Amino acid sequence: MTVRFQADADLNAAMVAGVLRREPSIDFHRSNPGVFIIAQTVSVRVAIEALLLVWAASESAEWRNLIVELPL
Repeated sequence: MTVRFQADADLNAAMVAGVLRREPSIDFHRSNPGVFIIAQTVSVRVAIEALLLVWAASESAEWRNLIVELPL
C-alpha cells in the first residue's frame, strides 16, 4: 500500500497544490488531524520535496502511529 496524506485545515494550501501539481496520483486529503507536521515557516519548495520523498520511498505501514515533523 502506498502512502496517503491527510492534511489539517492549517496546512499551507500552496504545499498541497504544489505536491499534487508535481504528482497528481498522490492520495492527498485535507482534514483533521494529520500524521506529518510541517511548520508554516518551512518553504513551500522544501515541504513539497519532503512529502514527495516520503511518498516515493516508503509505505504507509512505516508511518502508522507516528507523529513526524517534516522536513526530517
